[in-house]
Amino acid sequence: MKFTNIGASSARTGPERYLNQQSSKPGKLVFESEQFENFDNNWRASETYEVSSTDEFVEIFELAPPGKSFAVYSRTHFKRVKK
Repeated sequence: MKFTNIGASSARTGPERYLNQQSSKPGKLVFESEQFENFDNNWRASETYEVSSTDEFVEIFELAPPGKSFAVYSRTHFKRVKK
């Protein structure tokens, strides 16, 4: 499954990514980059969604320079305030 420029704005120029089915499992989706539009394609990106409940999830965005492991760039915790 491939997703390109996931986001609300068509002007966003992020990496093309795919669902990593080996790393994903129920409650956890992992997307990894295939290529970037406006960035060095030797880098890699990973975006993970960890769903805690129907009202809460964590988004983790990671980057990896050429030849290195992923490092967390941002981690955001989303929690619904009201239903």
